[in-house]
Amino acid sequence: MAGKPAGELAKLEAIRVGAEPLGTLLGVTGRYLRELAQAGRVPQDPDGKFPVVAAVRAYIATIRPSKGGTARGGSDATDTLDSARMQVALRDAELKQIEIDKRRGDLIPAADLEVALAVAINDSRTRLLALPKALAPALAALTDEREVRDRLAAEIHATLDSLSATRVAVAARDGGEDREGDSQGA
Repeated sequence: MAGKPAGELAKLEAIRVGAEPLGTLLGVTGRYLRELAQAGRVPQDPDGKFPVVAAVRAYIATIRPSKGGTARGGSDATDTLDSARMQVALRDAELKQIEIDKRRGDLIPAADLEVALAVAINDSRTRLLALPKALAPALAALTDEREVRDRLAAEIHATLDSLSATRVAVAARDGGEDREGDSQGA
């Protein structure tokens, strides 16, 4: 994967999957992958997961007849084809991991996040703009500047504390249910 940005490769190298998804990706059974791992030919983490990039590279090495050669005699065209297949396999593994993360709720679609942030910002704006009306009568009666400052600070902190305890819902696309519950103050 020469020429790829290091960050992109690092993301791929961080992906860990079970034997079944990796087997599906490579066109073999999960059992066969576990056998290769037991034989020391494909790396496997102690928790049973496979580091996708290292496992794909090791698997490709197992199907080549000799070190440095290729399954079809070592031609440049075969090397290019193997490299392309590996890139496709890695991309497929990343897409499968993204789908798993979405199902777990670990990933939120950007549009949903934008809506949730807009709701949170609007709620913050509304609460902060309500402070002058709520505080004016009490502050008008105060004559000491320090008391006014302390009262303003206390009310602003109380409002910010309330905002920080607010949960904004992000609707799940598939079921329409909220992940966090309705937008509400604590």
